[in-house]
Amino acid sequence: MQENTSPATKGGESPSRTQFLRRCFRSVSDVAGKCSRRSHDLLGMGLRHSLEERCTLEDYRDSRPPLEKRKDRTRAPLPREFSRRPKAKGFRLLIVPSTKTDRRKGRTPLLCRRKGLERVALTMHKIGFLVFDQMDELDFVGPLEVFGMASRFGADCQTLIVAEELKHVRCRHDLDVLPRHTFSDCPDLDMLIVPGGLGARTHARENPRILDFVRRQKGTVASVCTGALIVAAAGMLKGLPATTHHSSYELLREYEGVQVREGVRFVLNDRVSTSAGVSAGIDLALALTAQTLGLSVAEAVAANLEWQSSTWREAFEQR
Repeated sequence: MQENTSPATKGGESPSRTQFLRRCFRSVSDVAGKCSRRSHDLLGMGLRHSLEERCTLEDYRDSRPPLEKRKDRTRAPLPREFSRRPKAKGFRLLIVPSTKTDRRKGRTPLLCRRKGLERVALTMHKIGFLVFDQMDELDFVGPLEVFGMASRFGADCQTLIVAEELKHVRCRHDLDVLPRHTFSDCPDLDMLIVPGGLGARTHARENPRILDFVRRQKGTVASVCTGALIVAAAGMLKGLPATTHHSSYELLREYEGVQVREGVRFVLNDRVSTSAGVSAGIDLALALTAQTLGLSVAEAVAANLEWQSSTWREAFEQR
């Protein structure tokens, strides 16, 4: 049973600040002791150090006589050991998102010393989801669930919903989506997911603003279903193998230089990847999760989704 950290004792008396801080210190130690990830361990160490030092300082102040009982009525200076924060104990943490990515490990913790304290930077993967009217819901929600769940399981990734304007987007089956970023204020993305649907086959692949936004991406671009038509219209599939929904192979062949692959679940290239229809986007998202965030994260997400297909794992192992 966890110890109560509220500032009230059983007898109704209020404990001293030192006692309360010591209780907090024990609670933080218990929580931090259960953390498995290095960043959380370091964070726990930083909290323990801060509370431990504060408790020691409070002990010193409690041992001094009250101000009104001192003869000189002046505040004595603190001892030298409290005049500055010690350098040898614990960590003070500053979590700094970094755009540098090690593809082999997925993310790279960067450690550097500054004034005797540790500074920790973790790679944060920003994954954007392009939304537009008349897109298919599962094309967008399937990969969103994969990467959102990966973040919940400890992966350093953030999902962002991006649209041409900040207004409700009406999906194919009447689902409304409200984006939080536009093309102009969207931060640099490590990955952009492009869904398909009726909107992709009609207005989206002819919209110059959408095509320009896709074309400007410096990170990975992945399309789901007929989202490949938008990526092809942006000129990013020229000379590359690609796939799409089985009913749209001929539409994809209309774009010069695209090597259409039929009957495959998805196609992974170095920077631009495509998947077949609808649910194949989940397989592609799991493969990209394994590639960028780690195989263990992808396995945990697939197990939590109760996803039966193993295509994503086979493709990852072949690479």
